[in-house]
Amino acid sequence: MGEADTTFRIVLIKIQHSLSDEDRHQLNFIFGKDIPRVLQANGSLKNSLDALEALFDRLKISRDNYEYLVKALEAIQRHDCVQSLIDYAKFTREIIPPLPTEQQQQNQVATTIGSLISKSQIVASEILADLDDEDDGVCILKRPSIRFSSPEPDPMDFDMIDLKIFENPEYQWTDEDLKLLNVKKHPRSYQTEIIRDSIANGNTIVCLRTGSGKTVIASMLIKYYFIKKQKTNPNKNFLAVFFVPRKAIRLQQAKAISEIGNLKVQLCEDDQTIDQLIGTNHVIIATPQKFVNCLKNGTIHLSQVDLMIFDECHNTSGGNPYCEIMKFYLCPSKNLDPNGRPTVIGLTATVSAKDTVEKKRIN
Repeated sequence: MGEADTTFRIVLIKIQHSLSDEDRHQLNFIFGKDIPRVLQANGSLKNSLDALEALFDRLKISRDNYEYLVKALEAIQRHDCVQSLIDYAKFTREIIPPLPTEQQQQNQVATTIGSLISKSQIVASEILADLDDEDDGVCILKRPSIRFSSPEPDPMDFDMIDLKIFENPEYQWTDEDLKLLNVKKHPRSYQTEIIRDSIANGNTIVCLRTGSGKTVIASMLIKYYFIKKQKTNPNKNFLAVFFVPRKAIRLQQAKAISEIGNLKVQLCEDDQTIDQLIGTNHVIIATPQKFVNCLKNGTIHLSQVDLMIFDECHNTSGGNPYCEIMKFYLCPSKNLDPNGRPTVIGLTATVSAKDTVEKKRIN
């Protein structure tokens, strides 16, 4: 088995571990006659891996053709798993070649083979590092941490800032307002409207198409809640946690949020825990599993957090860490301080819902 085939199989293992037993049972049902009937009996991890092996044997899936699996995952509303396969495709396209024909294999020279192996090893590291979740019991690969440090925040004169800039729907932002807030680019009218609606309503899901500036909206909301706390409780630390579902976009989002200015932004690196960053930062960018670990270990309580932002918040089915965080948020038995819960903002380009049975199970 080649390096590329091994990489694809490991991606499938990671996907299987993210699925619930019910998810896997539904997948096996969809596979139907394409897998042995005995494997449809339940959604155990073993049965599901055996089902995938059967699909390989019957040429239903391969590292170059997994549309069959994508359709099945879409049918059970696991778009996060589909995204994992899309990310895999992005990494491998143009680097790991399609499976060669028999004639091509005969004509392939040794130097070309060596070059392809080298490239596939590089891309395999990138794929697996991105898919590897911290402390989830399925450690595949460790990579060097990404070092990021936002500039030291400029001081703000909070007494000079009137929060009506954010809160009053009739107020028109001026250049002087933007200068006072240290905002370099005027938000678009629809962004301003969403910001104000979110502030008025509290917990909010922002659904906009890709590229429409959801991160700008999130950054402005972070700045609003930061300023508000500094005006009302200047001796209290402000903390926002921005969750990203994949490691690969941590740095991108950290840089984008740091551009809003006046905030100390830090990403939680592979060798760090979130509780180590509290007290010295205003915004922490992290994958959700890191936060779940701290909640379970009791090293972080929700009362310490002012704002939680969930990027790609549609990833909330099965055993996704986003669900685990919200269990602490919603369940009094898990949340030690039900009156000290943070504001929750969700960002997504795709609002979807699991089937009725799954929603009843979660509720």
